[in-house]
Amino acid sequence: MICPYCDSDQTRVKDSRQGDDGRYRRYLCLACGERFSTVEQAFAARARTRNARRRLEAVRNALSHSMQVFDKCTQAVDDILESGKYGA
Repeated sequence: MICPYCDSDQTRVKDSRQGDDGRYRRYLCLACGERFSTVEQAFAARARTRNARRRLEAVRNALSHSMQVFDKCTQAVDDILESGKYGA
């Protein structure tokens, strides 16, 4: 853990206890001697799964759209080259 007072990473956990809304940890900075606390809370894994599904859908839709645009461009280039107007 990084000390919020001096930005040192030389900290030590002095106390750790489970509370109703998470785990409380009390730290001591070995560099400056200050004490600070953190609260660690668990998050709902289901919410992350739902967001991951939405993100995956968005990526699939974007990829599908890109492939459609690519097909149109490829067809247009093929038409120009077959017509002989471009000098190829």
